[in-house]
Amino acid sequence: MSWLERAQRRDAALWAPALLVVGWMAFRLLEGLSLVWSLNPQYAYGWAVPVLCGYLAWQRWERARSETSSPASPPGPSLVVVARPGTGPAASEGSTSWPTVASGLCAGVLALLYAAARLLQEANPWWSLVHWMLSLAFVGTVLWFLSGAGHLLRVRRGPGSRILDWRQFVFPVAFLLVAVPWPYTITEPVIQALARWNTIFTIEVLAWVGIPAVQHGNVIELATGKVGVDEACSGIRSLQGTLMLSLFFGEFYLLSVARRCALVGIGLGLALTGNLGRTLTLTMVAARRGEEAIAAWHDPAGISILLFCCAGVWWAAHALHRSTRPPPSPPRAPVTATQPSSAAPSDPQTQPDPVGVGPAATRFTQRFGRAGMAWLLWVILVDAGVAGWYRWTERDLTPGPDWELHWPSDAPALQEVPMAKAARELLQYDEARQVRWNHVDGTSWQILFLRWAPGRAAGYLAKSHSPLVCMPAAGYPVESVSPVRLLPVEGLQLPYRLYRFGTEAGPVHVLYSRWDEGAARQSFSHETAGPWSRLSSVWMGRGSRGQRVLVVAVWGIRELETAEARLREELAGRLRVKLRPSGNSTSATGPLGDGALD
Repeated sequence: MSWLERAQRRDAALWAPALLVVGWMAFRLLEGLSLVWSLNPQYAYGWAVPVLCGYLAWQRWERARSETSSPASPPGPSLVVVARPGTGPAASEGSTSWPTVASGLCAGVLALLYAAARLLQEANPWWSLVHWMLSLAFVGTVLWFLSGAGHLLRVRRGPGSRILDWRQFVFPVAFLLVAVPWPYTITEPVIQALARWNTIFTIEVLAWVGIPAVQHGNVIELATGKVGVDEACSGIRSLQGTLMLSLFFGEFYLLSVARRCALVGIGLGLALTGNLGRTLTLTMVAARRGEEAIAAWHDPAGISILLFCCAGVWWAAHALHRSTRPPPSPPRAPVTATQPSSAAPSDPQTQPDPVGVGPAATRFTQRFGRAGMAWLLWVILVDAGVAGWYRWTERDLTPGPDWELHWPSDAPALQEVPMAKAARELLQYDEARQVRWNHVDGTSWQILFLRWAPGRAAGYLAKSHSPLVCMPAAGYPVESVSPVRLLPVEGLQLPYRLYRFGTEAGPVHVLYSRWDEGAARQSFSHETAGPWSRLSSVWMGRGSRGQRVLVVAVWGIRELETAEARLREELAGRLRVKLRPSGNSTSATGPLGDGALD
């Protein structure tokens, strides 16, 4: 076996564990993020981000390689590093100190972060905190291995050699974080603020042009109908997409930090301005042609704003790049001819081993290989342990009672409420029905039922929307939220939460319940009002069962206690309990619909 074959085999064995670790962590991360990218239109741009990450990394690699291959050209900013010249073996020995104590501690933190993220991800594949934990663990691990690769190249090439710096890949690798979903505690206030600003601005402009309009929360009431500034029209999608484009073009043109910040500010300004124009355009269309005309203008207006933001950000990045003054080139060093050494071996069998010469290089090579193998064993142990844990927690899950809903058929003013197209695309339920009716005592009632078939996305979709999200967006401010309570019905304990929302005509009380099909132990029963309630899912199981959401609302009752008693009475009279669990049980179906409660 020649020296080249031996070197290739040693290199493959050296890099294989690290590549397997990075590949597996990337698979786990993209598996979870793809769920959000597919089901939430707000993050649909995430599918392009991994491709852009690869392109930016390739661009950095090509620029750095061209710099290192040209000894007469000066190194570009943060593209390459020049190792400080050393003297003899001492410098080579000093370069083998990777991993240092700090590097080892960092690796330990990343390993624990990955383990915690995987444990939570199996039960909460939709939780933004899990996505951030896994993303940070992946980014940190990739950079950790790249730092080791940089040290390895320094050892092999010797002190004073010019090598690629792992720090040049920090931005391309970390760019993946722009596709990670923001936490709900951040997105919801931003969405509500953007929607409120759009509504106020639109009302003011309509007053200037002489079109009468009245604001009800985020709903604009016109003479021809009502226009709601929902999540899609709030501008959060264009805001996040423009932020991603601004960061990408800033790296593409290698702008300075100050110019990148300026580009981000320009992009955010374009997104806000474009979305205000979109909201105003749709409202003007509704005022002149009626509420039904909005559907024909909604999507074209959104695409126009996207193209406007893309073109504006690209133009601004190109202008900032052209205005950048190139740094002055240092004088070239004179090139002196050298005579080839006669002692250079001509026989390939006698050439030095390319993997590295000397005990220092050998020790570092072995250290790098052991680090990759230790990471690989840890990843295998974590994933095997997570799978075993959830098998153990789900071993005693016993089937519970089932129920079906008895819908009103002869109530006064009974009407089916159709679901909007946007709600169908966002919730992606398997069954749905919504009805309204009046009671003889003057109160108004509404029931909404949604069902998702068993699957990995069922829990995410069932939890993605609740009255606490949709009612404030429709102009109903939250006044109170109760803890989870139980409604006993013929041996069944239905968990629910009671909400009270304010309106100009009086409060509306909403009873909200989420049900895991075929389970005696309901996860919603153990949830608290805070986001950390999702930690209980680690003990409850992965939650891939079918999901049902039941919402009952009543208008015309002012006292909270009276409204809760009436809601409990109404719902208890409409539930039909089946003691045998049935995963395929469904309620009566009707036209798909959407109203204020979805």
